[in-house]
Amino acid sequence: MKSQICLLHLSAILIFCIGCQWDPPRDNPLDPHNYRYKPSGGLRLVLLDSADAAPIYNAEVRLPALSLSKLTDSAGTAEFHSVTPGRWQVFAERRGENELEPYGLDSLLIDVQDQRVRRDTLKLKALPPTFGRLTAQVLTLASAPIFKATVMLNELGRFAYTDNSGRANFSEVPVGRYWLRAFRNAGFEVTYALDSVVVEIRQGALTSTVIRLDALPTFDSTSVNSFVYKIYEDSLPVYQIHFKAWVDDADGQHTLDSIKWRLETLSARLAYVPDSGFWRAEEPAARFPTAKPDWVISQPVYFEATDRAGYTTTSLPTYLWRVIHDVPRLIAPPFEHQPEFNWNFDWTLSFPDTAAFYYLVRVINRNTNQVVYQKMVTPAIPPRTRHRCEDYLPELYYDWEVWALDYLGNRSRSVRGILQTEFRPGIIQNPNTYNMHLIK
Repeated sequence: MKSQICLLHLSAILIFCIGCQWDPPRDNPLDPHNYRYKPSGGLRLVLLDSADAAPIYNAEVRLPALSLSKLTDSAGTAEFHSVTPGRWQVFAERRGENELEPYGLDSLLIDVQDQRVRRDTLKLKALPPTFGRLTAQVLTLASAPIFKATVMLNELGRFAYTDNSGRANFSEVPVGRYWLRAFRNAGFEVTYALDSVVVEIRQGALTSTVIRLDALPTFDSTSVNSFVYKIYEDSLPVYQIHFKAWVDDADGQHTLDSIKWRLETLSARLAYVPDSGFWRAEEPAARFPTAKPDWVISQPVYFEATDRAGYTTTSLPTYLWRVIHDVPRLIAPPFEHQPEFNWNFDWTLSFPDTAAFYYLVRVINRNTNQVVYQKMVTPAIPPRTRHRCEDYLPELYYDWEVWALDYLGNRSRSVRGILQTEFRPGIIQNPNTYNMHLIK
């Protein structure tokens, strides 16, 4: 009985399995019966020139309703995958960027079917060029190329830098008239002033122009120093302010019109010293407020260089840092061919210590006014300083003088003394009867 019941159960199970078909899960999204399946097709569009059927590359093909866009390849083809089936408007054009010939906008109505690729062709008409090209060469007044000059088309907000040949190139410049500006700012060895020309861009044409720029004067260095001297031992010191400027102009010194110093409301021109490379002016202290050079101390002095083209460059501020308030006082030397020079100088009036300045001893031939002996001497702590002449001086009459100079360029000079290398009856050594010529 039990065996019969087991046999019946087994038979029922076999009948159930044979009579039922297995239905696997639907996971393939390409299966139309899958719940994740989305219908899609494809589009392959070829763009051709309407005149000669040449392929149009780098043209834009758009399906705005689907937010799709592509550029054509070298064969003029743009392919789209996963395009929703339906009827869509396709637009195509080439705008003429990157020096390409422009093609006008055109469109095509297409039907895209599910799981099919729609192939079609669209012919576009070439448009007349609406852009031109521009080459600008920037040169100096002497026709030398200027490297790294800035060239600007202000109306278009575009700029470029010149190469080693001084040229800057612009492509895809809209047809029209523009002001072209060129300059080179500070940061380079030479600065060039802004200048401009009008250029006219024609359709499809290359416009070339040349701009010559004026080099701005450049201050290599500037200085403001005090100078004090006496004409006679019992006279009052004479104070001066010396202004110096080393100016470079790439166009040549002859193109400089004027160099001026300016201190508040005061100003004056400097004179060029031939073959020296610098400009100089000497102003008496009486010209400044309080009639003393101390007023100038710590006041900013500016130098202005103007060239013949009317461009002006202003220097950085320059300062006078010290006025030397005393001059060395000479003691008559003996009648020797290698005399010992002695002088007094109250350096404490102007210097914190002897390391802040030095002496310069000079011997001058009275007949030729030529310096025959010159020696830098380290100051001594006492007011009196001694120096033995290191050269043999022939039997002549000389003048000698002592300068006190600091390392900033400020200086004072003694009254000139008479030096006699042999004794002659009737010649009186009077330290107040000196040659008044000033060596500066």
